[in-house]
Amino acid sequence: MDYDSIDLCIRSITPSETNPERVVVDMPSRYDPSPQKPLEVSLTVVDFIQERYNVVMCPPGWPTPPTE
Repeated sequence: MDYDSIDLCIRSITPSETNPERVVVDMPSRYDPSPQKPLEVSLTVVDFIQERYNVVMCPPGWPTPPTE
């Protein structure tokens, strides 16, 4: 199975518990030695990074390739 690991992806997008107009985004980088906490942002920010920079949802098991 070919597996092309991406450098930056969105692991999860969940509704904010404090602001209904915002979401919490967990967006890790493969090269970040000290991963950052998920950030609370507007959906406009999520749309921007997905469209402008083509940041996609993380594949299962990211950043490690599947074993099967």
